[in-house]
Amino acid sequence: MKSMRNPAEMVVLGRLRSGPAHGYDLARAIGRDVGGVWRLGQSQVYALLARLERDGLVGHSRQEQNGRPARKVYAITPAGRRAFGSWVKRPVPGVRDIRLELLTKLHFCDPDAGRRLVLDQIAVLKRSAVSMRRRRARGIEARAVSFRLAMIEAAIGWLEGL
Repeated sequence: MKSMRNPAEMVVLGRLRSGPAHGYDLARAIGRDVGGVWRLGQSQVYALLARLERDGLVGHSRQEQNGRPARKVYAITPAGRRAFGSWVKRPVPGVRDIRLELLTKLHFCDPDAGRRLVLDQIAVLKRSAVSMRRRRARGIEARAVSFRLAMIEAAIGWLEGL
């Protein structure tokens, strides 16, 4: 299993925690649950399932259908539950990861874990802000640092409002 997973894989694992599903239903459920943040097409979901199965995070069984080919029904494995559990508790490294990854983590967290995650995320961003303020930059780099600092501070304010 690779150490850094694609966050879209975690969306699939998070959805499979509620029970087994075949790819088509899984893609529809993801669209219904987190479609305002994630746009995962059916073919993407099947590709993610193949990767997750290759890495032992999901498994499948075959479900017979009358007059149609059997379909694969996917379920999260214990290794998949551990990988998801580890991922969902970790704050994201930067502001650019908040819109997709942090919002997804908060969607799948229970309220207590969500509160801890928000506090941990604020701490990560505050450390990043301190580091930004220490930078000695000039010209365009100074403007970029100023912009990044403003984004970090805005994200901290938003998180504190949660």
